[in-house]
Amino acid sequence: MRLGLYTDTHYSSFDIGGSARRRTLAPDRVRAAYDSFIARGCDMAVCLGDLTDGDVSAEKERENLVFLASVIDSYPIPTVVLMGNHDAFDFTPDEFYSLIGEDKRPHDISDGGRKLIFIDACWFRDGRHYMPGDSDWTDTFYPYAGDIPRLLGDCREAYIFMHQNIDPDLPQNHRLYNADRMISVIRDDGRVKKVFQGHYHPGHVSEHDGIGYVTLPALCENDGAYLITDL
Repeated sequence: MRLGLYTDTHYSSFDIGGSARRRTLAPDRVRAAYDSFIARGCDMAVCLGDLTDGDVSAEKERENLVFLASVIDSYPIPTVVLMGNHDAFDFTPDEFYSLIGEDKRPHDISDGGRKLIFIDACWFRDGRHYMPGDSDWTDTFYPYAGDIPRLLGDCREAYIFMHQNIDPDLPQNHRLYNADRMISVIRDDGRVKKVFQGHYHPGHVSEHDGIGYVTLPALCENDGAYLITDL
């Protein structure tokens, strides 16, 4: 299975002075990514979150999301889109996927003994899910860490996709509060081969205890910052 991955486009109708985030370039950079995915024969694409960013109004934010969905839909490749903290600040999950398309809502995928698991870590450590106007990128948590072996079922190998990070190398404010618990669970299970993440804009790649951690650089800050990988 060949995947095309990208993250953190942060699409908005205006850029912020002094910021490295070129938010207005998101459509063109997404098109460039999909052009490459198609040319390289990817079976599917995955956006790891923060597709959108704040704009002048809620109506404009909805327009931006619908427009990016039309860009994605112009390519004949199935796509899964995870919600990031910025998406969750603007939309509820149901609103987000009603606008971008229910076909892009994450769902576990099994393929010949291989399983792809998509994790929503847009939770506060007190157990509340992020809601529009109420999120904190430094307070992120996955309340079902102990259930990961059950989610894996009887697969031989697995890959995890999420917006936020559990990579031990990354700064604590970019990692889940229960990142060490998640790492312990997947290490003890032994079937997770790689964890693909966004959120940390510089990007990073590491390996710990035989598990690869791949954090993609933010597409809003790095032209061509997408990844094509074979599982």
